[in-house]
Amino acid sequence: VGVGGSYAHTHFSPDQVLTSMSELRAWGQATLAPLAALTVTLKGGSSRRDTSVFHVASLPVGENPLLVAYDYAPRDSEFVTLRATWAISAQLAWALEGSATTDAYRRSQFGLSDGREREVTSTVTWSPSKPWSMYVESSYEHLEASQFGLQLPATIRWQERTGEYFWTAGVGGAWSVSRKWHLKADYLHARSRSDTGLLSSSILQSFPQDGSTLDTLKADADYQWSPALTLRVRYRRDHFGSNDWALQSVYPDTIPTLLALGAQPYRYTVDTVAVSFVYRL
Repeated sequence: VGVGGSYAHTHFSPDQVLTSMSELRAWGQATLAPLAALTVTLKGGSSRRDTSVFHVASLPVGENPLLVAYDYAPRDSEFVTLRATWAISAQLAWALEGSATTDAYRRSQFGLSDGREREVTSTVTWSPSKPWSMYVESSYEHLEASQFGLQLPATIRWQERTGEYFWTAGVGGAWSVSRKWHLKADYLHARSRSDTGLLSSSILQSFPQDGSTLDTLKADADYQWSPALTLRVRYRRDHFGSNDWALQSVYPDTIPTLLALGAQPYRYTVDTVAVSFVYRL
């Protein structure tokens, strides 16, 4: 069991956006081992950031004050993390980790008002014999944020909420074929989704959903030419696809009287082959 904390107070030189800023952090941690092969660690804490008045006049010409204020605005933050490791056997192990973070910008009337992050990761490793090792991992992450703005000249207040979701899964392994030959391969599949909603005048407008997929395959072959020299051949293939409602079907001649190059959601497939060597003196 452990506890800790920190306090930092910063004074800024004249003509800066802030005169001073302070941040207080506190956290606690507990580690349990109910079994010889099982360990669980829980950590949680919070922080509070306070600042002086934000001097907009000190910003460079053309700088967006809402973007800069995000790094200096008063903020309350809470976080908790949980990590568990289990050595099921001498060859098999499992690790699970989760975290949650919540931020609140209590004095921000416009711009970012709050944010949340949730993440879970799981990894299983298996080593059936000394030359062999394999792993399987997966993760999920959810980001959510809210911001406020004002529509001029009618001074209509609006709120935007965005949610982003990420899923990943991967598998890989390594095989020492002999004292000279070593092989390694990894495969990753990732997906994402983004949702955006705008609330104005008690009317909720949902924008079309964005998303993307990524598939990556990597393979390495190492040859130990001598104790000092290793030759390596690597192959990698990346396939990425996305959909973006703001870009789809926008071609150079889509909008009359507007000359543009056009833009489409990113989609590509890349194959890479590399040959390298490592020489140890």
